[in-house]
Amino acid sequence: MEEKIYMTVNTLLKDRELNELYAYLLPYYKAGLDGVIVQDIGAVKFIGEYFPEMPVHASTQMTITNTLGADFLKRYGITRVVPARELSLKEIRDMKKQTGLEMECFCTRSPFCYCYSGQCLLSSMIGGRSGNRGQCAQTMSSALSDRRKETGGSYESERLFAQLTFYRN
Repeated sequence: MEEKIYMTVNTLLKDRELNELYAYLLPYYKAGLDGVIVQDIGAVKFIGEYFPEMPVHASTQMTITNTLGADFLKRYGITRVVPARELSLKEIRDMKKQTGLEMECFCTRSPFCYCYSGQCLLSSMIGGRSGNRGQCAQTMSSALSDRRKETGGSYESERLFAQLTFYRN
């Protein structure tokens, strides 16, 4: 099996940060980086302009939930989509069939993160740091860790606690 190395640029970039992206990626590109996984559409366009040979994959944090979204990204040179985690296998198959794009999926068992495909607001509201900027405050993990210490809770009780906590707050 051939090994490949992909770098995640999985954060929302501000204009001044886009200017730093070239210097950040260049040494990895020269060393043979196989591609980047990107959240920010501006970064997708930037990478396409300055590193036209580098494959760019759409991160699950782009929250691609339908064929129109995947097709739109295809126009910007996206070669693979990591669709929203909330989609069914049938929806993902249909998206692949209709767009011809590669699809990559991952599953997470974690009951700790209550966001929609990485679009987190809770971390910044409660923890003062944004998961969308690479600084998740682990708000749910902290609450669940405290709860586990109190009750010796199981996975199911933690998941239920996380849901109740999130919906109450």
